[in-house]
Amino acid sequence: MSTSAFTIRAALVAGASILLLVLIGRNKPARPKWWLPRARRENVPAMYVVREPTHLYRPPRWWERLGALVGLPAIGIILGALAATAIAAVLIFLFTTVSDRLS
Repeated sequence: MSTSAFTIRAALVAGASILLLVLIGRNKPARPKWWLPRARRENVPAMYVVREPTHLYRPPRWWERLGALVGLPAIGIILGALAATAIAAVLIFLFTTVSDRLS
C-alpha cells in the first residue's frame, strides 16, 4: 500500500468519524419529536422541587489539608512511575522485535 493511498484512507476514516459524531450529536432527547402528532407525544407531569436546609460551609481541618498536600504529589509520582514503566516496556518490546526483523 502506498503512502498516498494510506493517507487517503485515513482521511476518509477521519471524515466519516466526524460526520458520525455530528449526526449523533444532533439527537436532543429534550426536544419534542416533530414527526409525532401532538396527541401521541408523552405528557410529562410537572416536577416539584423540595427545598431542604443546607449545611453551612466548613473549612477543611488541618489533617485534611495535610493529607491533600502530601497525597496529591504522591499519587502523581506513583502514576508517573507506572506510566514511565509501561512506556519503557512497550519501547523495549518494539526495539527488540524491530531489531530481530532487521537482522
